Amino acid sequence: FFFFFLKLKKKKKKKGTKKGDEPRRAVLFTWVVAQLLCLIGRVNTIAPLATAFFCVSYATVNLSCFFLQVSGAPNFRPEFKYSSWHLSLFGFVLNIIVMFFVDYIFVIGEKKKKALGAVACMIVVFVYLMYRSPPYVWGDVTQSVIFHQVRKYLLRLDERKMHSKLWRPSVLLLVDNNDFALIDFCNNLKKGGLYVVGTVLTGEFAKYADMTTYIRRQWLEFIEKNNIKAFPQISIAPTARVGYENILLLCGLGAMQPNTVVLPLIRLSSSSSSSSSSSSSPPSKNKSPEPSPVFETYQEGLDANHLNTPTNKPKKHKKKLSVFRDLPVEIQGLVVDSPAEMSPFDYLLLLKNILRFEKNIVVTENFQKLDFELVISRPIQEHVEHEQHSKKQGQSHDADGTEQPEHSESKEDVLVVKTPKQKKEHSEEEEEEEEEDEEPAELSLQGIESKEEAEHHSGSNSKLNVPDRWQRYWTNLRRTNATQGSSKWVDVWIWADSYSFDFKDRDKKDKAFPMLMMQLAHVILLNKVWDKKASLRVFLVVNEHWQPNDDAKFHELIRELRIKVEQVVPVKATSVQKPKWDDVLEELKTCEDPQKIAEMKSVQQMQNYFKSINETMFTLSGQTYLTFFALPKMPPLSQNDAVDAACARVYFECLCTLNKNLPPTAMVATGESMPVISLEI
Repeated sequence: FFFFFLKLKKKKKKKGTKKGDEPRRAVLFTWVVAQLLCLIGRVNTIAPLATAFFCVSYATVNLSCFFLQVSGAPNFRPEFKYSSWHLSLFGFVLNIIVMFFVDYIFVIGEKKKKALGAVACMIVVFVYLMYRSPPYVWGDVTQSVIFHQVRKYLLRLDERKMHSKLWRPSVLLLVDNNDFALIDFCNNLKKGGLYVVGTVLTGEFAKYADMTTYIRRQWLEFIEKNNIKAFPQISIAPTARVGYENILLLCGLGAMQPNTVVLPLIRLSSSSSSSSSSSSSPPSKNKSPEPSPVFETYQEGLDANHLNTPTNKPKKHKKKLSVFRDLPVEIQGLVVDSPAEMSPFDYLLLLKNILRFEKNIVVTENFQKLDFELVISRPIQEHVEHEQHSKKQGQSHDADGTEQPEHSESKEDVLVVKTPKQKKEHSEEEEEEEEEDEEPAELSLQGIESKEEAEHHSGSNSKLNVPDRWQRYWTNLRRTNATQGSSKWVDVWIWADSYSFDFKDRDKKDKAFPMLMMQLAHVILLNKVWDKKASLRVFLVVNEHWQPNDDAKFHELIRELRIKVEQVVPVKATSVQKPKWDDVLEELKTCEDPQKIAEMKSVQQMQNYFKSINETMFTLSGQTYLTFFALPKMPPLSQNDAVDAACARVYFECLCTLNKNLPPTAMVATGESMPVISLEI
């Protein structure tokens, strides 16, 4: 012990010696144990105890050799000629037997206590090293065993034997590098399934292949620090769309493959606000979109003025979260910030190709509004809370100059949404409805006592048949709101005319019922945090053809699916007619002036249709945390790149209109042929 400290003192005088490299605590602890054993003073007492610990040491060595040989580690090459897993296992069992035998024979008065004490000490040391050991890579044998077992069971997992009763969402998130709330949401959505985060690096493979190591390390550090159970997947491609498609095709291993692709809604640039800018110059399928200058979204962790200068180091800000904060500056401009930055034409092709891969689609929007209390990861929750608080402060300072959302209350869209004040002004507003924009009235069901009064609020020309069951529901809802005004919801909007409500069609990609939407809403509410704060509510959008027997069939389907739905709210379908995409395409072909696309009749009708739906959803979403609804049908391709590009922009402008001012939304499209809900269990 004295010699150790003398040697340590000499080492400190040498240059280049790092302080703290010596195992001081281990040496001190060993010295204390040795001194305590010497103070016992009786060799007969010490010998069985020392033998027990030696037997434990030899047993663990044999056990490690056994695992290394069984797992087939090629670098385990013992020099002992007769080494085999049989001999290692025999040595482990023999040492354990000898340990108890020696203690039992020579310690008659205590029996087995010393052997059990040695085993207990071994377990304590093992657990301590597992949770408190420094992050050094020692070549742990458990990693070899885990790899062997995972490979073994992956081979036994046959994708041809998958059944709907075993379905669970396995998520591939095409990452928006700033939408951390969406990263956490997908982590909760997977429900024990696979979770992969996909990032694309644009450029030549031979030139940037080695840079994927930096990106992968950044992702692994982010995943570990934020307690995200995910795997990073990196792709290099000449364009963002090709890179994402490569991830779709190659992601997963064996039967462990994502079945649901989540991506943020496209952000249309204001510089090309006219729908037609794409029609005059169609995008090339092989041409890479110009990356955003110096990775604009990395302003969270980097100073944009320094990014153009490779010699300057990134500037870090406190309490800011970033995936690639420490990434070399020269790589940041090559990483695709988000699939939302693609051109409308490429984004539409990506969505169609996802469905061709038979994968489900979840297009998200407004997740920056997600309540921070629903974020599970603590660092991400703090980041989201900070961002939302900063945004509210900015809005409070600019309140006078901020434009309020303009939503008009549609009398023909919503069944019951009128306040008592609006009831008195009903006749006056009916004449000026199309000329004036009204502030959205807060949803109120106070004073609605009967079916006739409800019909009066929804308009005298309403042809909606309100079943008695729903009349009782409205009365109960009014009483519930009076007692539980703070209740929050996860909403699922179902357009009744889009489904047959017949389980004979359940193998036809949700033709019978929106199973995927209901399943995803059910899965997210299985999380304890979400379940504590929200309940599931269904808005059933019906037309004049809806009959009471349809109501009974719908409730029977809900019962058979065994999904807990707290409320079913009937909503009248909008009276605005939706034009067909074929008509839009035909009109686009005849349009010669790209600047007049927005003035086309079919385009205006399409915008008005989605605007009317948005007004209805906005009015009814005051207490909503999250909204699910079906992704509107995508326009067909006409094999004319200019027309298809213009039509793609019109489509995504309609989607932006549909999602305007709503809570976080998830637009769902089913790509799997297998139903995601089983009726057998």
